[in-house]
Amino acid sequence: MTTDVMPRNDAAPGKRALAILSGGFAAGLFDIIFASVLSGARPDRVFKYIAAGWVGLPAARAGGFEMVVLGAASHFGLAITFAAFFVLMSRALPVLRRQWVIFGLLYGASLHVFMNTVVVPLSALHRDPFAGTLENYLINMAGQSVLFGLPIAYAAKRFVGSN
Repeated sequence: MTTDVMPRNDAAPGKRALAILSGGFAAGLFDIIFASVLSGARPDRVFKYIAAGWVGLPAARAGGFEMVVLGAASHFGLAITFAAFFVLMSRALPVLRRQWVIFGLLYGASLHVFMNTVVVPLSALHRDPFAGTLENYLINMAGQSVLFGLPIAYAAKRFVGSN
């Protein structure tokens, strides 16, 4: 008789790492493309806006390549962190992988709410989460659900399995 708290999962650590890295990178890439298309800004400007969460908008805009790197590292670092959280949670709750479409969409939507109501208001941007229009908020939430949540959930299912 085993006393493991976590259910047995035969996915090797390398498969979990592949799920985390591929899901996080894909989600980060799709998300930055979505943000660039939606805003009409080049990706380097979007990365500078992300860097503004650390240094404030005036400093990020005035900065050069180092702000682009800071924004890109922050963006992909968070994407990989969010993918790791989903993959690790799916070890305890395999239904997250079995029903990956539903939970991927829900995960992307919940991350959108979390980023806009907790992370961004606490950042150097201090942006009000309800400053924009409801339509814009919902468009961004839909984009996060499909282009961020689904790649992470799919990677978990694909590389860790659906058991």
